[in-house]
Amino acid sequence: MSMPVEKSRRCSIEEYLQFEREAKEKHEWRDGEIIAMGGGTIRHSLIIANVIRAVGNRLEGKPCRVYDSNLRVGIPRAYLYTYPD
Repeated sequence: MSMPVEKSRRCSIEEYLQFEREAKEKHEWRDGEIIAMGGGTIRHSLIIANVIRAVGNRLEGKPCRVYDSNLRVGIPRAYLYTYPD
């Protein structure tokens, strides 16, 4: 389960990105709030690995790519930076 790192103040995207560069764990940024990401289960990890393999095989030779959850995605209009899987 994810938990806010600091509840008392909001931070800018720039502050979050600096914080994340120095952090040892991954965090999301949601509408000004930095939220620690929880670890996954073995079952979840296996499902993600299988999905990446299956989708990656279907995309072979096409211009699209599949990435794992180590790639942070920013959606500024939604006020969200996250590591989706």
